[in-house]
Amino acid sequence: SLAEQLEKRVQERAAELHNTNERLYAELAERARAEELIRELSQAVEQSPIMVMITDIKSNIEYVNKIFFKTTGFSTEEIINNTPAVLNPDEKNRNIFSAPGDFLITQNVWNGEARVTIRTGNKILVRCCLSPLINSENTVTHYIYVMEDITEKKLIEQRLIQSEKLVSLGQLAASIAHELNNPI
Repeated sequence: SLAEQLEKRVQERAAELHNTNERLYAELAERARAEELIRELSQAVEQSPIMVMITDIKSNIEYVNKIFFKTTGFSTEEIINNTPAVLNPDEKNRNIFSAPGDFLITQNVWNGEARVTIRTGNKILVRCCLSPLINSENTVTHYIYVMEDITEKKLIEQRLIQSEKLVSLGQLAASIAHELNNPI
């Protein structure tokens, strides 16, 4: 009968809607988990004790984290949409700040030390890791710089080396004095 056929179609349609709703709930839950992960990663980068700078492929700075501003003293207006070359204005040669792609031709990541000019004009030494950000089509879309101010560490290292040299020199002088005072 017509009523039975309609009832059957309504039940089938209700089952389809139920299944569709279940899939949508699962997708929403997955999206919520993904958004939470993005928030966590964003907070991790923003709150990191290491400077993070992201540029587009043309080296226009799109993002820096809080510690970058705190360490360099630059303002958002001075950095965003500028190029990393602002961090090394005296350097006339191509370097990791003016031509990041040149340093990544033979390798995926560049690690090293670089001098950075902060807002006051002073220079700091940073340990820097430069790497490309690659999209799903395997195309470089951005560069990410992860930098740690190692100026203080280097000064302490130099003082330690100088101290060790002085100790060695003192030991040598004591040995010579001993030999002079006690000839064979």
